Amino acid sequence: FSGELGPFPSLSVNTASAPHILNADTGVLTRSDGSTHALGATSGVWSFTSVNLPEGVFLRIEGTRPAAILASGPVTIAGTIRIDSGALGSGPGIGTGQGGGGHANPGDIGGSGTPGNPYGSESLSPLTAGSAGGGALGGGALLVASQQALTISGTLDASGNESSNGGAGSGGGVRLVSGGDLVVTATGHVRASGGAHAGGQGAGSDGRIRFEATGELTLSGEVLPAATTAKPETLGALKLPGL
Repeated sequence: FSGELGPFPSLSVNTASAPHILNADTGVLTRSDGSTHALGATSGVWSFTSVNLPEGVFLRIEGTRPAAILASGPVTIAGTIRIDSGALGSGPGIGTGQGGGGHANPGDIGGSGTPGNPYGSESLSPLTAGSAGGGALGGGALLVASQQALTISGTLDASGNESSNGGAGSGGGVRLVSGGDLVVTATGHVRASGGAHAGGQGAGSDGRIRFEATGELTLSGEVLPAATTAKPETLGALKLPGL
């Protein structure tokens, strides 16, 4: 990552069990070795010149608000980003008891309890995260926007969590916007699936994925659930698409 304030701190190869953590509320990056770096933004919105997350690097984005990564140059995600930022603990999508969280659809009922209701729009404007079921949290929400090419050869994961003691969480929201070509390669994964049912608990609803590209859109990898697609309205000076 690089931008007006200089290079983003180097992120070493790590593991999913010991990820680097970026907090959308505080703007603080905590690396897997415990060291911290304040990015100076507490809105959950970070602007860079370019973004390149290498293979073997695991980054988790957390916090109470949706997150956005904006770049005036190319964006390449070859590593893994787990998206938990903005996951909802209240609202119409919340499931109770064995009910799964809702998002794009209602959550599953399970054995007892109340499933969450659907909400939001397929355009992901505003950007919506997933909702908790009776036993697990939903996935978060992330916007990645570039004025140039955007390539995913790694993983963006906003899937809901599953539980054996209550309904699963619903999938979150992933919106990718490119002023050039947008490519999900054969090794790429973009996920916002609902948490699976386990032991009679209700599954969470799938979330939403949205792809917008001025140039070519190439989807050779895994995209779950299927994405809606469109041409971006405007990128201009990379004004933030409505969150």
